[in-house]
Amino acid sequence: MPDLLAEDSALYWEADEFLAEVEDMNLGLEEAVNDAELEKMEACKALYKAVEVRVVRELHDGPLPFGEKFVYDAKLLVALLVPLSRVEQCRAAFETYREEFEKLRASAPLHDGLTRP
Repeated sequence: MPDLLAEDSALYWEADEFLAEVEDMNLGLEEAVNDAELEKMEACKALYKAVEVRVVRELHDGPLPFGEKFVYDAKLLVALLVPLSRVEQCRAAFETYREEFEKLRASAPLHDGLTRP
């Protein structure tokens, strides 16, 4: 799961910057990516919430002591492994999002900072 969230974060920032420039062109090419992003956000909501709870707690109370962090991580791992279908749905939605972004990047006209691999 950490790999999925790390990939999601990296792709989000790359796609967000690219989408901003494509949206400025007013070509409507970004709609499929935006739709896929909404589906991904819904499918991954439980995973995002689990991470959010810990981050908010650490921001409020400071770094968790090792023992508490270990217990929290163990509970999170169990909670995420048991409903495996949630993780699989999130992964599938993430892959759809990635594919739609790659299609957009390949089809968008080159403009200023827009690049293709």
